Amino acid sequence: MSGALADPGKRIAARFIDLILWAVMTSAVSSISGIGLLGIRSGAAIGLSLLSGLLGVAAVMIYETLMVSSRGQTIGKAALGVKVVRVDGQPIERADAFKRIALFGVYAVPFLGFLVAGVMGVTSLVMIFSDQRRQALWDKLAETIVVEA
Repeated sequence: MSGALADPGKRIAARFIDLILWAVMTSAVSSISGIGLLGIRSGAAIGLSLLSGLLGVAAVMIYETLMVSSRGQTIGKAALGVKVVRVDGQPIERADAFKRIALFGVYAVPFLGFLVAGVMGVTSLVMIFSDQRRQALWDKLAETIVVEA
């Protein structure tokens, strides 16, 4: 293991910062892709809304994958002084970083996505306080841990 395990409070604060950034990103993507909704029939507007939601989720997944694989940190993690590494202490690779954020793709599922994501979030919150290595669901999937930077 490389460094001490990150404090759960720091992880929560870092994720909160990242959630704000995610909201900005998804709103920007939705605004850009939703231009011209006025005057579009309701069926087409719903389809365009779903497409812009998918693009927003994709933007977040790309951001997270690139930031974590290149720096071991997102902006939130950097601000709180924590980073992601593989369980064996090696730097995280792009495939590992993608595995960590892949569960976020559930948001793209209309209606049920938010419910499933909420359950995953609460479960992961409990896990970072109770798991021996403080791993959330996404850490277990990617075989990563979050440590002090």
